[in-house]
Amino acid sequence: MPLTKCVRCDKLFSKTANPICPQCVPTEDEDHQLVRDCMEENPEVNAEMVSEMTGVDINCVLRMIDSGSISAVSLTGESVKCGQ
Repeated sequence: MPLTKCVRCDKLFSKTANPICPQCVPTEDEDHQLVRDCMEENPEVNAEMVSEMTGVDINCVLRMIDSGSISAVSLTGESVKCGQ
């Protein structure tokens, strides 16, 4: 069975559809709940603000957005403009 590296702790584990190892799943679930609670209380926040307000790593918040488990948060603030 192929191995992969956990995106949270960098440990190797048997590859599954989930990029999180079984030991990190409970922590990921707790972070997910923190992010959802924060978004319910503050619907206008962006991903960076959610990360700062909850203490959840920005990469974790972005992973939740990419996976579709959260979707009501914008990726960046309105003040950030494209440089092109």
